[in-house]
Amino acid sequence: MKNLSHHPILSRKKSRYNPNFIWPEKGSTTWQLLQCTDPEVIAGGPFEAAKTLPCLMKLHIMCCHYPIHALIVRKVKESLKASVMRSYEDKVLPFDPRASGSYVNPYGGLNPSWYDYKSGARIMLGGLNKPETFLSAEFDIIYVNQCEEVTLEEWSVLKGRATGRAGNIPYGQIYGDCNPGSPRHWIKQKWDNEELTYFKFIHKDNPMMYRDGKWTPYGEEARKRLQSLPGLLYERGYLGNWVAAEGQVYQFDEKRHLIKPIEIQRHWRKFCAIDYGTEAPFVCLWFAITDDGTLIKYREIYMTNRLVEDHAEQIKALSAGEIISYYITDHGAQENLILEKCGIAPTLADKEVLVGVEMVKRRLRDDKLLFIDLPPVEIDQSRVDNGKPTCTVEEFGSYSYKPLDKHRGHWSDDAPAPRQEDHGMDAMRYGVVSVDNVLDLGILAERVNAPTYDSPYFK
Repeated sequence: MKNLSHHPILSRKKSRYNPNFIWPEKGSTTWQLLQCTDPEVIAGGPFEAAKTLPCLMKLHIMCCHYPIHALIVRKVKESLKASVMRSYEDKVLPFDPRASGSYVNPYGGLNPSWYDYKSGARIMLGGLNKPETFLSAEFDIIYVNQCEEVTLEEWSVLKGRATGRAGNIPYGQIYGDCNPGSPRHWIKQKWDNEELTYFKFIHKDNPMMYRDGKWTPYGEEARKRLQSLPGLLYERGYLGNWVAAEGQVYQFDEKRHLIKPIEIQRHWRKFCAIDYGTEAPFVCLWFAITDDGTLIKYREIYMTNRLVEDHAEQIKALSAGEIISYYITDHGAQENLILEKCGIAPTLADKEVLVGVEMVKRRLRDDKLLFIDLPPVEIDQSRVDNGKPTCTVEEFGSYSYKPLDKHRGHWSDDAPAPRQEDHGMDAMRYGVVSVDNVLDLGILAERVNAPTYDSPYFK
């Protein structure tokens, strides 16, 4: 790691920094992150370990001192607004950037495209869903928020735009923050191979949780909440470990099953699959069936704490101009009655779990179940704040079987564990079963025969 003692990064100018940002002690993890100039850097750790704020402060400090060209990027640009940019404006900048005489000026109103500093620095904002807006430029520094969401290929492309050619500082750097995931994730692999610098943050690195040698009231409350997380979420979200779900149900491969946005053909048959929830997410998945019988999920609602009638109106608005063949739903009697009153006729799902799981497995194996790589129509910020899945695809990694009972057999002999983050998994299963009818395909409880995708449904 290079030493930046000759750079004025740590020469704190109080008039420029938000007093709410608690300056790190020398040698702390945050202090090391601010000093590091290595080409690839990632700040990881459990939920609530305060990884994003130091990353933003690092960028802000550099912009105060140098006329750098920088980029803040996430998988989807719209996701930056509710979380990262709110923290940047409220917790990093010591003033309202839209006030007269501000040291930092946003361009684009309340949804800015970039921020200009009086030093000559500029911070661009971008999303990998629309890379054409920034990938032709050279940057001194790129900050990737939630970099566990991006692929190694996307990370490599971004790295190629921050090689030092911009020339405003004597090095180029791409860095980001992340939550732990599977040990097979490219971040963990590069870390193990010493191909990037990894700073593991812990809860004591968050001054909102731990200060002056003791836990704050907020820290005590947050620790209790995180300690109550189930299974895999506890391992990753509280302990900060890169672990896989033991007995994971589905072998989901992003390279095979996650596809770029495509045009959904008008003649493809379409339907919705719905799993109810209020405190848990309400999930509605839009599926299209291609000419060869492939199921493609092309739209999604994944939202908590909203009335069913409000969801119904949103579903109808989003489906305007489409022919939805049917709505396959969970068995909530009251919820289905509300849908009917709102003009959506529910069809009760076949909820046989073991058979349905096997159907989903076979479709994934044969690449006949695909997901367009787009976020839900809205991001549920409460789920983001609690480190919980915000869409169906994010549930795959932690959806697992019940613990192995050595007296009964293998994982596959048992049902998925209850009380998981399985809301999108359930809706997905309802949709698959509604197409791969048990009687048509001959898949009984023994689960012997593979589906042939020649159901009369496709004829």
